[in-house]
Amino acid sequence: MKRTFTLVLTLVLLMGIVHSPVSAQEEISGEKTWTYDNSLLVTVNVAEEKTFTPEDFPEVEVEELYVFGKSATDTGYSYDILLVIDVTVGWYYMTMAENSLKQNPSVVNIERNRFANDYEIKESSIKLNMNEVYLTVGSSVELFLKDATIKSNVTTSAGIMLKPKDGIVMDNDYLSSYGLYLLNADDGYYKATISFADYLPVEDYVYMMNTLYALDIIESAYMLEEEYPIHYYENWENKNSDIINTFTYGGIEYYNEYGDLEVLYQSTRITGVSVGTAILKIDHCGFYDICVIHVGDRGDVTGDGKVTSLDAAMILRYDAGLEAFDDLAIAAADYDGDGVVTSLDAALVLRYDAGL
Repeated sequence: MKRTFTLVLTLVLLMGIVHSPVSAQEEISGEKTWTYDNSLLVTVNVAEEKTFTPEDFPEVEVEELYVFGKSATDTGYSYDILLVIDVTVGWYYMTMAENSLKQNPSVVNIERNRFANDYEIKESSIKLNMNEVYLTVGSSVELFLKDATIKSNVTTSAGIMLKPKDGIVMDNDYLSSYGLYLLNADDGYYKATISFADYLPVEDYVYMMNTLYALDIIESAYMLEEEYPIHYYENWENKNSDIINTFTYGGIEYYNEYGDLEVLYQSTRITGVSVGTAILKIDHCGFYDICVIHVGDRGDVTGDGKVTSLDAAMILRYDAGLEAFDDLAIAAADYDGDGVVTSLDAALVLRYDAGL
């Protein structure tokens, strides 16, 4: 006999599962704030439908959990679950939790919470090939991005796709009892939203999904996740043009979300102009790295602003292993720029001092 919404809702009320139509936030939202450092997303495969509790994850201290996805598989069911974990024991506990959950045979995937507001900051990073450089006036070096990982967190949702169990008839009267509005149906799935707004905070839909999951009426369900758009751009900033010259070239062309052409993954040639210390900053899609550039005079290993026979003598001592130089002195001692400091550099300094 085909069940109807009235029958199902009556049974639900009798069982005490839900007392009155309330919003998802009022019904099950928790007290903990989700962050990158206290929550994980896990996928769990089981042979039969299951109601999950923190006790199902004895490997970790689970404070709250929310089921935000469910699907029928050939061997049973797959659930997507957000775990909020007690990390008061220390910052290192999240790594321990991930490693411990890997021992649970039902857990088939573990990842940091992409719904957390700080996910993008924690997961993204850029790295220049060098962060400190020693040059002499007139010499050059190339800087480029050695690594760039830019990720975006999921901040909003456009709704829920629901596939009810056999015999469950979904319509607006049914869904409105739980604060949802039916938009359309396709291939057995119904699209529903909390309001008629295009997008709402993803937290609202996680709570709603967990509410529907608890009612045991959904065969499969998933959220329509919307990532925060990455603004693609790249800027190299030199605030010390009196000390270094920069020339940026190459790269890969991208069209950003506004349709503007941007060039990313460029290289920058730095040339020493005068003695001093400069800072070059790269801003890549909102993430930063810097390089500190120290510039000295070629041949002036003493740093007294003059190139004399004393510098040549110190270069000879360095070549013989009798003198220690810092990095800037080593750059200055390499008079011929071949990458090594030898007696030939000392001879060239003497010729310079003699005006030859």
